[in-house]
Amino acid sequence: GHNTAVYRFNLHGSMQQTGLELGRFVAIRGSLDGDTLTGYYSPVSRPDDEGIVDILCRTDEKGGPIVQLLTSLQPGSSCLMKGMGGVKLVRQPEAWLHDGRTINRISLLCGGTGLAPAVQIARAYIHWVNQSTCPGDISGGIRLVYAAETAGDLAFIAAF
Repeated sequence: GHNTAVYRFNLHGSMQQTGLELGRFVAIRGSLDGDTLTGYYSPVSRPDDEGIVDILCRTDEKGGPIVQLLTSLQPGSSCLMKGMGGVKLVRQPEAWLHDGRTINRISLLCGGTGLAPAVQIARAYIHWVNQSTCPGDISGGIRLVYAAETAGDLAFIAAF
């Protein structure tokens, strides 16, 4: 959308993964003009993507002061990033689990930049379906319902 951007952060190694579980979010902290700023974001990249972590954030005043930090970053800049909580989805070879329960279908309802965790989960699900370990019957599937204040606010609209 016109008020969102995806920021890609390189990890220390090109083969390094975030180590986050699917559905978890990160805290990003950095300094700008002597102030320490922190923002919390769900990656849109998969946990098994190597060398990078991508986040979706607002770029307008609703994104808060951390937006100024993110927009001021240049290639080679750094900030602190820490894995945090969130919904924990565990992908097994034959199924997905949440709190030890098998998930047969996934429905995601989101709005605005709340789309970020849904994108990560959808990307992981599609990747899983395309792998040979996916069971033959995936009739439950995945559904995503997404809304925004205006049509211009829709992030990733070209992807859908």
